[in-house]
Amino acid sequence: MAATSDTSEAPQRNFHEEIDAYISKMQALAAIANLQSSTQRLHPLFATLETLSRLRKAWITPQGLRVEKLGPNPQVVVRQLLHVLNALSVYGYDRMYWRADGYFEELEQNEVNRKFIRSRLPQPEHYEATISELAYWGWLKARGLSPCLMEEEGKPDLLVGHDQTGDPVFCDVKAILPDTHPKRVEKVIKKANEQIKNVAGETTKGFCLIRIVSPVVRLPVISDTGQGNLWLKPEQGNRNPSGVPYEIAEFYDRAAKLLSSQNCRSVAKVVLTWEEQLVIGNIPGWVTIHGVRNSCQVDHANARQNITLDVDLLPKATIASNINLVPRL
Repeated sequence: MAATSDTSEAPQRNFHEEIDAYISKMQALAAIANLQSSTQRLHPLFATLETLSRLRKAWITPQGLRVEKLGPNPQVVVRQLLHVLNALSVYGYDRMYWRADGYFEELEQNEVNRKFIRSRLPQPEHYEATISELAYWGWLKARGLSPCLMEEEGKPDLLVGHDQTGDPVFCDVKAILPDTHPKRVEKVIKKANEQIKNVAGETTKGFCLIRIVSPVVRLPVISDTGQGNLWLKPEQGNRNPSGVPYEIAEFYDRAAKLLSSQNCRSVAKVVLTWEEQLVIGNIPGWVTIHGVRNSCQVDHANARQNITLDVDLLPKATIASNINLVPRL
């Protein structure tokens, strides 16, 4: 079975150019941080570039995606398509955040931003957190704010902007890595609380953004349509009342419990963000590989300083591709 993406009804995009441009920007990011592939090839940034290079060579054509030799069974096809989606998401979300609309040039030319990147990016264990910080910086800029990256040790990562009362608002960005116990969320909120207070004591206004790095994978229910193909149906009823998938609901629950107490009161709210991945459609026939960046917010019931920012603080985005699965004769 082979797969080709549909571009006939969509605006024409040159995927080769898009990926090449992204690789070029990531190489420039490495140069700012003084990272060298020859001596630091195991750094996650270079692993990302390797993933994109394989994607470009194996699956990208001028007309769109083309994936050969899928199968032999529908479960394997689904896993293979999720692998394609994983590779696409490497650059897909960043195109909409820190790489969008000339934002990268500001990162590259502003010395404060360069210093921030140089101080964070060389440490492999901080790669996901640094990319999360850059992503949220881009999201806030796109909302009309003028966020500033901060590289002062022991303080929040971002000056978000000024709220409706004219007070500065700060954000500390955290990344929860794969295979991390949900209890970790309590530790990162407590650390964010201390870093926010380090700005101007208990009068500081701030919040924390926590990104769950490992995607929530939605494996479809597969059933026979009785018409010569299989139906990949999305799961239903798989999230809590706040819209958080059950797979990561414990992170939310622990954050909500902490923010309902008298602790961490300098963290006015926690923004929890994650990615969901799914494959829906028919085999053979048209399927959609779908990645969604979702977010939710937990307000502190007893915050010292409430935040009045009239902008959307919850990052969100969608990447998707429609693919025609054709049997090989």
